[in-house]
Amino acid sequence: MSVMSSVTHMNDSEILKNLSRFTPTILDCVKGHLDDLKYAEDTVCVLTHSAAVVFNDTPDPELARLVSLPRIIRFFLSVVRLPTATSLSFGHFCTFCSAATIYHPAVFQSIPDSLDFLVASTRAQDVCTRNAALRSLIGLYPLAGTHPQNITDEPPAVRQALDQFGSHKSYEMRHREQEKKLMQLIDTFAGNPRRSLSDLGLAFVKLILDNELLVRFHFTFPPSERDIRLTSYLGGTQFVDVLRLCGEAVRNSGSGSQADVMGNILQLQFLLACGEMDEAGIVARSCIKRHPSVAFFYYVLASSGDKNIPAVLHGEKGLQCSGLTDFLREELLYNIVLSSDFIVAEMLEGRSSQIHLQEAVALMKKAWSNAISFVNEAPPEHPHMTYMMAFTIHFAFLMRGCTLSDDCRELQTAKNKLFLAYDIARSRPDGLFPVNHCRLETHRLSLPSKDYSSSSIDPNVDLAAWLEKLDPDDPSSNFFELRGINPDTNRYGAAEMHHCSACNTPSAALRRCSGCQKTRYCNSDCQSRYWKVHRNACKPGP
Repeated sequence: MSVMSSVTHMNDSEILKNLSRFTPTILDCVKGHLDDLKYAEDTVCVLTHSAAVVFNDTPDPELARLVSLPRIIRFFLSVVRLPTATSLSFGHFCTFCSAATIYHPAVFQSIPDSLDFLVASTRAQDVCTRNAALRSLIGLYPLAGTHPQNITDEPPAVRQALDQFGSHKSYEMRHREQEKKLMQLIDTFAGNPRRSLSDLGLAFVKLILDNELLVRFHFTFPPSERDIRLTSYLGGTQFVDVLRLCGEAVRNSGSGSQADVMGNILQLQFLLACGEMDEAGIVARSCIKRHPSVAFFYYVLASSGDKNIPAVLHGEKGLQCSGLTDFLREELLYNIVLSSDFIVAEMLEGRSSQIHLQEAVALMKKAWSNAISFVNEAPPEHPHMTYMMAFTIHFAFLMRGCTLSDDCRELQTAKNKLFLAYDIARSRPDGLFPVNHCRLETHRLSLPSKDYSSSSIDPNVDLAAWLEKLDPDDPSSNFFELRGINPDTNRYGAAEMHHCSACNTPSAALRRCSGCQKTRYCNSDCQSRYWKVHRNACKPGP
């Protein structure tokens, strides 16, 4: 058994999978030798490593039936109950559970003693054992997989917490104001196409620093009617290209470092909206070399999705920059805690050297401090509040699990805040973004069929031909072709209703014919080219 224990530490998946087929034999052999400390400890090592290959993923049904996870769990429980059980047995069992509970939570929930063991292990002296036990409990009840019942009426505690924080400082009010400013900015520029792109870019920069995710979301989704009006003045570009053009205009408008910073922010926002995270990281690192005191560049690196030490360091450096907006500080704190939790888990699960363990503890302390700062500073209804409260309690168990009281009264305040954040999330469910996305996408794809369908130059000719063929008594007629259309309702907006009579180009700013006031043109060239056709039909309006 000692030799097999040494072999299993080589982490050869094929050897471990073949060894797992002998699990029933190993369990039968060890049944009468649990009093042998070394033999029982080696058996735990062999079974945890070999069974982990089977149950740490979706297993082969035949192999899973042969290995029998319930029997392995009961054997482990019988070993750790012994007064001579070692910390090595505890640690191996908890580490095994931390991955197996994710894929087989029902098996563990059907054995109450296993749940009691995991809860008791959160008070162990060894921080690695506490970490594995907490990961196991999180795997049993994953927050991301639950769908809580939404509530229509806010509990009194929710309204009291929001009033105490200040309604004018709430996340919802802040988000609405920023969204309103973004819409007003687009409308203002669309109504005045001669306004310089550099002015538009500077206004975008302020919105990006206040809420980058809002701007990214707006530029990533298909354009709406006001966006079509805006891009019609920029040479037929896509709506997201507005950011790139504004960045170039800001750089060309000035030669100082401030113009370079603003242009870089717009360039990074363009890359983020296009989903080019890797290229955005390269550009952000280059910008930091020239401007090391701009927090937005560190925010791009910290939110890149890389869960490593450099991402945490970039986030910490960003927090030290001056001129931090509320949005940037909250997002930096959130990304630091998220990355730190992932790194700490890897360090503790790997049971590395003492130096790595000290680094993990130091990283835990800093992440715990950042999570507490977020909870104290951010609005109660912030989308990240539930996760940050969970991280606060998680790090508290990791750092002080062995010293907490039996009823965990030290965490009672954090527990109440977690339930409050949960009630707020239930009373404010997420919007149906996929539905809106499908609606906008379908609307965008249907535009060519409306704009470029086969028709004569003069729409009145089509209408006259349709009226001539109209016969209500003829079942084969197309009488119901226009059913549901309300002529008094402008369903498609000004940008789609008006087209140049000469080139059929849609636009919201067309020149009207001075004679009939009905026909519209892009410019004088289109009017001259179409005048021979339109001259006989042109009549002064009433």
